[in-house]
Amino acid sequence: MRLNTSRYYGANNVFFDPASPITNSTLSDNGEEGIGRSSILPRDTREHRLHLAETLSFDQGRKAWKFGGDALFTWIYNFFPSMFGGEYYYDTIAVDPWTFDPMRYGLKLTPLRAYAHQVPRYYIQNFGTAVSHPDTNEYAAFLQDAVRVTHRLALSLGARYDLQTFTTKGLVSNSLWPQSGKVPLDDHNVSPRIGLACSIGDERPLVIRAGYGLFYTRIPQIYTSTLATENGLSSANLILDNMNYYEHQVFPTYPVPLASCPPKSAFCAPRSGVSGYLSSDVAAFSPTSSHLACIRPASTGSANSPTVSPVESPTCMSTARI
Repeated sequence: MRLNTSRYYGANNVFFDPASPITNSTLSDNGEEGIGRSSILPRDTREHRLHLAETLSFDQGRKAWKFGGDALFTWIYNFFPSMFGGEYYYDTIAVDPWTFDPMRYGLKLTPLRAYAHQVPRYYIQNFGTAVSHPDTNEYAAFLQDAVRVTHRLALSLGARYDLQTFTTKGLVSNSLWPQSGKVPLDDHNVSPRIGLACSIGDERPLVIRAGYGLFYTRIPQIYTSTLATENGLSSANLILDNMNYYEHQVFPTYPVPLASCPPKSAFCAPRSGVSGYLSSDVAAFSPTSSHLACIRPASTGSANSPTVSPVESPTCMSTARI
């Protein structure tokens, strides 16, 4: 029997990329330039795991039996304050040629010239909660029978059962989108597997191997983390266009954020007067996610039947705006 415990934790990335706390100016692969702290900092993730596994095997004549199971328990604390600090975007904008105030029909400025005159085009900031606990439990059991049919042919037959469950702590369903705040439970993940090996020749035999199997992979915890923070109730998004007359009235002045939230705050609230400009994103599993089991791509199995190439599964997330 195997007992494994592990702990993972980390805060920020220090490899001189946009997510690094020591990076003040970066240029990404798509040519987008940014100045200032990354919009996703600071980050903090803590993960604790307990893994129990047991495998038994015995031989009986031409047969070799193997069966076992494992259980993996994961507890996660995820802190992800995306865009809590706010972001200014400089894009082509029309302004009054004398005062450089944004106006619908005026002198058009390029993004570089707009930055020189400190006239940003857009302002974006997110509000709500930054903490989630996407805990998950995973269970599996397998049975395998390796049969030596002849001295040249060996056959391997096996089956595996996988089950993944999720915590519902912190998940809230939105009445406007009933699928929100709900995690799938697929308890039909039985995967048969078959493999064979055939040798041709005596002195220098040529061995031909073949195999077929179905495999299931775990749903990443980032999905359930998104369900907890993007349910249309726990978070909100603000996008202001400086060329819009009404939005210009509440447009902040660069580089001051509209709402100043402490860098490590677990919650960021918008200031008064902007509620009419807030929108929300809703993330939810597809209503047919219970049928995704047959096309999940990878295997984490203990059954030693031959592997096959994984099949890419389509995304099981859908988004909507309310």
